[in-house]
Amino acid sequence: MLNHELLNDLKVRTVDEFEEEFDRIVQRKPNSSRIFSKVLELLDFISRDRNPDVFTKHKQIEKPKGTQGLYAIKIKVECNIRILFSLERDGTILLHTFEEIAGKRNTGYSPATSIAKERLKEYRRGGSHEKKRK
Repeated sequence: MLNHELLNDLKVRTVDEFEEEFDRIVQRKPNSSRIFSKVLELLDFISRDRNPDVFTKHKQIEKPKGTQGLYAIKIKVECNIRILFSLERDGTILLHTFEEIAGKRNTGYSPATSIAKERLKEYRRGGSHEKKRK
């Protein structure tokens, strides 16, 4: 599970669907604690500057081709997980996560970016609020 206290400190929010999706993918991995640590490390890196020209130079963060305002975190810890996010006024918004299986040809960004764009649009309209945190 995501560490909500740390996410709040980093000004990171999630859309309604993100956390369940992320947990479903990551919790079944034997190295889930390493994956969580890596995600937090990369979110910390992003939050330090919040400048895409800086953070997209990191080898594990990229801007998917053909997208506007979406970025991807690449987690490679004995698996290949992607997290799509956007920078908004109220913080970094985690939109969608998926596991890339058998290379980009089989699991490309196109379907995932469509989901992330729709969730971002809903978030900006105020219809998708961050998941309630305990």
